[in-house]
Amino acid sequence: PTSELERLLYRLLDRPEFPPFLRQAPMDYPRLAATTDAYIPQWSLIVEADGRRWHSREADFEKDRARDIAAAAAGLMVVRLTYRMLKDDAAGCSQTLLETGRWRSTA
Repeated sequence: PTSELERLLYRLLDRPEFPPFLRQAPMDYPRLAATTDAYIPQWSLIVEADGRRWHSREADFEKDRARDIAAAAAGLMVVRLTYRMLKDDAAGCSQTLLETGRWRSTA
């Protein structure tokens, strides 16, 4: 992990109830290339950890939305978790991801 934010995310996803995931996974979409914080192939799910430091500028916000749209066009779902969510409510983040994964597995 390159930051405390990523450490919190990876600590959560390293738990046995989650399927294997790729860290810093490169994604090559038709109109852009991107790197995701975490990608769970079994669920076609991208998990991004968003901190204010990188996501408060308008250009970063726009870039993230373009990546989310490209992922959706490729049939992938994106879940964005904030530093506060990961730090203060890891159980809630875990529950959200597990529910999303169960839904993605049956869709």
